[in-house]
Amino acid sequence: MATFEAANFDQLTVVQLRKILRQFKEPIDGKKAILVERLTSTGMPAVMVEWSPSHQRRATSAVVKSAVSKTKNILIAKKTTGKKLQGTEVGTTKTSMEKVGTAKTSPSSGSLAHKTEKPVMGKSSKSKGIEGHEDMEANAQELSEKQSPPVEPIDPIEDEQGERAKLLRWLEKARSSQRLTEVDQVRKWAAERVEKVDDVLAAGAEEADKKLKMLEEYDPALMAKLKPFQLDGVKHGAALGGRCLIADEMGLGKSVQALVLANLYSDEWPLLIVAPAVVVDNWKTEIEKWMPHMSQEVQLLMNKYSEPEKRYAIVVVSYDQLWRNPRFRFRYDGRPYKAVIVDEAHMIKTPEARRTQAVHEMCHQAQRCILLSGTPVLNCAAESWSLMKAISVESDQLPSYMNFNQRYSETLKLPDGKVIQVGGKNLDELHLVLGTFMLRRLKKDAYVQRLQGKTRVKKIIASNKLNAKIGRQMESIRKDMWKKDLLDNSTKNRQIMSPLFFRLTAQAKLKAVADYVEECLQEEETLVVFGHHKIMMDSIEERLKTIGVDHVRIDGQVQNYRRPALIAKFQDREVRVALVSITALGQGISLTAARRVVFAELYWVPGRLLQAEDRVHRPGQDQHVEVHYCIAEGGQYMDERIFAQLIKKDKVVKEILEGHKEGSQFENLRVKN
Repeated sequence: MATFEAANFDQLTVVQLRKILRQFKEPIDGKKAILVERLTSTGMPAVMVEWSPSHQRRATSAVVKSAVSKTKNILIAKKTTGKKLQGTEVGTTKTSMEKVGTAKTSPSSGSLAHKTEKPVMGKSSKSKGIEGHEDMEANAQELSEKQSPPVEPIDPIEDEQGERAKLLRWLEKARSSQRLTEVDQVRKWAAERVEKVDDVLAAGAEEADKKLKMLEEYDPALMAKLKPFQLDGVKHGAALGGRCLIADEMGLGKSVQALVLANLYSDEWPLLIVAPAVVVDNWKTEIEKWMPHMSQEVQLLMNKYSEPEKRYAIVVVSYDQLWRNPRFRFRYDGRPYKAVIVDEAHMIKTPEARRTQAVHEMCHQAQRCILLSGTPVLNCAAESWSLMKAISVESDQLPSYMNFNQRYSETLKLPDGKVIQVGGKNLDELHLVLGTFMLRRLKKDAYVQRLQGKTRVKKIIASNKLNAKIGRQMESIRKDMWKKDLLDNSTKNRQIMSPLFFRLTAQAKLKAVADYVEECLQEEETLVVFGHHKIMMDSIEERLKTIGVDHVRIDGQVQNYRRPALIAKFQDREVRVALVSITALGQGISLTAARRVVFAELYWVPGRLLQAEDRVHRPGQDQHVEVHYCIAEGGQYMDERIFAQLIKKDKVVKEILEGHKEGSQFENLRVKN
């Protein structure tokens, strides 16, 4: 039997509690005892003293219930005097805490870090200091998994609320600490934004309503066109002062929300819209559709010879033109733009890229900065920093890119010494802080006229249908690399083998993919085919010509001004097939004339594939959509490896953007042989 006796519980640090836990190894009445971070609804210290399913009902506060739901079947006891629980006493009469081994721990002076454990600045997010309780939670979870029945799935909303409460409890401790690591400072910044966001939105709501009422009086036709969820999006952006990320899923009308939101600040125009070159013309069409009275006031800066002119109220420019021509970042009178819309904002994901730096400079000079992207995070957690930097103002005190990544990102060191950011960690927390900048709704939740469903299919291309000669060549290259010690670790494997084998995989399945496209055309009137390598696009196009199927091809070689006419031919069903590059036309357009999509190849970035899928599965589509991914069978080819990476990356992205810890959209696909 072990007895816990403690005084000055309020002065005990998490580190001290951890040390007690490590020394407490003997069972109490045959049951394991667990000691964790102090939790109560009143903020008083608490200790988990007994493993007992029957005691779970004694947890009273929402905070404690959240902890119980994660560690399952644990009793939380408040600080009381002489209260006995199952033979274990929690008292307040002595100045020591006794446990098995009869060791003593002196209370600290209130610091959140133990005095003998100095925080290490700049280390990983599992640094010492106030991060210490994470190991304890992991121990509790491990014990829970061994002794309790399987935990029921947690409701995402409840789980998010629990994470928020946990973060805000931590913030209270952090504010009283003088010893925060750099990583702790990032977490503190995140917690403070999460804490304040409701007040910020409430404070801005009244002004937003006033502006919307004025716009409705001035342009009732525009306001009448908005769907309820779109109006909510405009209100949300206005409550944030016109600096926000609208991250609604593709097809929900981000463009019109941005135009209406920018219209609330029309006294600060001219308005600058930055977009990929392929959709610059689309913006003019959108403006004519939603604000026809402005159709003659739109200027497109198409090349270096263009000059911003005073008579235009809206200026549209591509990313490339923006960074290549610094004068495009300023108004006709040389002053900075006060209102900016940045379309497909995921294109500024890389902080050191020139386009990103140009956009950041321009956004920081503007009063209103509206970012748009249906896939704001394509690959990993690090990409979200650049979006927040564009929206942030100086008073936001955004952490540095390095410190941000120490908290939220994983790293991978390449053979040449370069370190890249991959994956993510602390994603629940990142989801919360990104939510203070971002508004995101999904098609299944927001769209009034429900879209038809979408089914993904893995079309397995059997090894006997692949080019055996290419397969043998790939095996030979791999063996050669092993002999030369070029594949001695995973990072070298990734850097050297992947691009080469990616291309060879495409070559190996050229005929099989062309056969499958021909087979699909026997079942479908129209078809969209996505490819990546030129050799694959050429092969499919040659087959289409051979069988006499009319088609359009849109890849990087097709100039932007020619693309709308080609898309229109497909949408008007003048041709049966749209053969499209994944990277050249994965955004900004509609290909809803087809119901089936065939991906001749995979791509490394899940967001790119989802963007491509949603050229077909979007408003205007009145049929159930099928998406077929052609996968080469066999470990020597890259497809299975790429698909596994897509699943892993997609899980990270979903957790960041939507807070879900569910499976990937690329898992459990229907298989077709």
